[in-house]
Amino acid sequence: MMLKITLFFLFPIICFSQIKTLRGTISSEIGVFLESANVIARPLQEKAGLKFAITDNKGRYLLELDKKIDYEIVASYIGFKDELLVLNSNSDMILYNFSLHSSGEKLKEIVIKHEYKAIEIKKDTITFNVKSFANGNERKMKEILEKLPGVEVDKNGTVTVQGKKVTQMLVEGKAFFGGGSKLAVENIPADALDKIEVIDNFNEVGFMKKVSDSEDLAMNVKLKEDKKKFVFGDIEAGLGIGVDKSNLLHSGLFYYAPKLNVSFIGDVNNIGRSTFTYSDLRRFTGGTSNFIIKKKTSNDLLYALTKDNNDVVENKSQFEALNLSYNFSPKCNISVFSLFSNVLTETKYLIQNEYLENNDQTFENKIEINNNRNYLNITNLKMDYTPDKNQKWLYNTQFQSGTNNLSGVLNSSTIANSNVFKTISDTDNKSFKQYLEWHKNYSKSHIQTLAINQYYEDIKPQNQWLTDKPFLTGVLPLENDEIYNIEQLKRLKTNGIDAVFKHYWIINNHNHVYLNIGNTFENSNFETSEKQLLSDNTINDFISAGFGNKTNYHFTNIYAGVEYKFKIGKWANKAGLYYHWYDSKTEQLSGNYSFSRKVLLPQWNSEFEFNQSEKITFNYKLETSFPEVSLLSDGFTLQKYNLVYKGNALLENGKFHSLSIFYNKMNIYKGLWWNVYSNYTQKTKIIRNEVVVDGINQYNSPFLGDDPETSALLNGSMAKKIYRFELKLNVNLTWLSYYQKLNNIVTVNERNTQNLALSFKTIYKEWPNLNFRYEKGFNQFNGLTNSDYSSDIFSGDFEITVFEFWTYKLNYQNLKNSNSNSRSNYYEITSTSLRYQRKNSPFGFELMCNNLFNIQRKNSYSFSDYIISQQSTYVLPRVLMFSISYKL
Repeated sequence: MMLKITLFFLFPIICFSQIKTLRGTISSEIGVFLESANVIARPLQEKAGLKFAITDNKGRYLLELDKKIDYEIVASYIGFKDELLVLNSNSDMILYNFSLHSSGEKLKEIVIKHEYKAIEIKKDTITFNVKSFANGNERKMKEILEKLPGVEVDKNGTVTVQGKKVTQMLVEGKAFFGGGSKLAVENIPADALDKIEVIDNFNEVGFMKKVSDSEDLAMNVKLKEDKKKFVFGDIEAGLGIGVDKSNLLHSGLFYYAPKLNVSFIGDVNNIGRSTFTYSDLRRFTGGTSNFIIKKKTSNDLLYALTKDNNDVVENKSQFEALNLSYNFSPKCNISVFSLFSNVLTETKYLIQNEYLENNDQTFENKIEINNNRNYLNITNLKMDYTPDKNQKWLYNTQFQSGTNNLSGVLNSSTIANSNVFKTISDTDNKSFKQYLEWHKNYSKSHIQTLAINQYYEDIKPQNQWLTDKPFLTGVLPLENDEIYNIEQLKRLKTNGIDAVFKHYWIINNHNHVYLNIGNTFENSNFETSEKQLLSDNTINDFISAGFGNKTNYHFTNIYAGVEYKFKIGKWANKAGLYYHWYDSKTEQLSGNYSFSRKVLLPQWNSEFEFNQSEKITFNYKLETSFPEVSLLSDGFTLQKYNLVYKGNALLENGKFHSLSIFYNKMNIYKGLWWNVYSNYTQKTKIIRNEVVVDGINQYNSPFLGDDPETSALLNGSMAKKIYRFELKLNVNLTWLSYYQKLNNIVTVNERNTQNLALSFKTIYKEWPNLNFRYEKGFNQFNGLTNSDYSSDIFSGDFEITVFEFWTYKLNYQNLKNSNSNSRSNYYEITSTSLRYQRKNSPFGFELMCNNLFNIQRKNSYSFSDYIISQQSTYVLPRVLMFSISYKL
């Protein structure tokens, strides 16, 4: 053991002894330091790696070179002539300052002569040359991105660059399946990539970028020339070994030509592999103009289709997606994507709930087994028409259809009672959305935008509970029967149209004025009914007990606003003031209700750019929120076997202040990347639930309160390159304080979380990939009771290529949860694989094993306003599979 520890600490020292450092500055002939200049060190011996550096805002560079290699070092900067330095291995030079002379050429005429520029930074765009970071063993785009400085890819395929999330994924300048990231990073072959462009403040309308203040971050994939006009991609098929019945069939096929782009992704598996994420699906189902801000809604049906399906007893999924893009002419492009998903899962949970009732508690043990089938189809068509360089039309239409069929068994037991429920739930969802955008650049001073959005949605859930004992006694008007069969029908139909007109007046380079006029209209119909189906074929309708809703809801928002944008040196500001007239009308069984509100909403955005690699932004908004139709419907609704909900027709709007600060910095000279995001929100008027808890039975009803709700968030990360390693620290802190009314008693609740993570990984492409991460989490709840739990997560990834063609991978995660009662649980997940792939061979062979130790379930703690839970989730058993892949 002592020998291993000694070698671990000696390893970095040995590595450092094999390198030498050359540092200095790059300046112009008149002594002005050049930021983001490139320094490329090309080895003069074979099989040695290229070295590169980029100057910081002070013109400094730092190169780490191999001691035994001779280099030809070139310093370059756009608009200047290159300077060459030959550095021999026996040279003692450690400092060299480059002085570049102007080329005398205009910027637009510059032709970059050098093939290798590992990183280029130009205003809002960072370009990574893939060849400088890849070692040739990567299979998918995700493995390339993980090696780029400042770039991260999480397990769900979400990509962040310097802490900012990538919101648009492009291939050759065109959206890849609507711009989602997971389908791209997990399907585009690594050997097809030439360059990766990261574009901040992205806007698909070129002349709008100077006025739209877009917060989108785009990633554009540039393909190798030999991959264009040819079909490329791969096909993979796998089968379980021995008694293992697992199977996998996956294909990703792509064709890119100047006029026609085609992408197809297909996947069939029963090993829990999800093809796309919830954030990707939210993008697919968006179908609305980015210039129109809509009310936030949630859709559990969509979420169920995108969850990672490892936390299931059984999983079978089918997925097909097709993306077509065709340029009819340089002025007109049409793109279509369509995806189909069919997922069948079986889940099993063991849950221990503690219900808080002010000075009392009730404990419940629950077993829940569900079989769920989800089907989804989304088809989207987008037309892009550019009649001239100063005008653009965009039209988008989308159709969505989905079903969710669930059947399950739930066993609930307490000291006083026990009950077994059979649950059946069927949901149909159909929607149609379309929008039209027109952008016109009249002159250097005037630009206009018109956006119109229309949408229709029809959701029809049908739920059924069957049990042999009465439940929710005193609330449900049940009649005695051998089997209590409760049927619930729901329907929500929504029609809406939004429109906005914007005029941008560019007074000069430092002063802009923007005028906005818009309207939102929404009409919703919400119906619910609950009935008891008796054994003698009669029906016991619950409407006489106050159940059932039939609500028609009209909402109108007419607004006008002005924004003033000004810039002082490096400091850019935008102040805005919007006037809103809101009108809400509700027609339902209990009567008609309406209210109007006139509100002034200020906002402020500020950004200070220290240099191309460092900036800080500040945002403030006063916002309003309005209830959905289900919260306004004042008839009782059965939501679960132990939960009844009653809306409130008198609800009005909430109001809240939101303030955020984001700071990011990248210093390649020092090998340092860090970013910090903080947010503070105070809700002065808020819609919360008044809760009555009786044992395990809950009765909720919303009300509009004046007691403030305050929340704060701090996210930060810092990464430091140390020779050929990267050390990273992540911090996540949240705080929430709010008032809760439970059983007619108001208490102040606080929920706090703290998460700290430290990771260490190798970043040298000639070495094995090694990544260790340790994360410590704390969670506290203070209110009716004090409760807390903590978590310790250790994870590691290891990848090594041996004997040239064999690649071994190991992924390990160890998690421990502990609560305030000194109880703890523990589990570990390990996956491993061995792959054989010869260079230039289209065939690859892989043996993989998921859940190597065959754990049966994993445990977790959680708490809500009045429930403390401990949950055991059964997971997929061990998967042992052999697969063959073919690369086109």
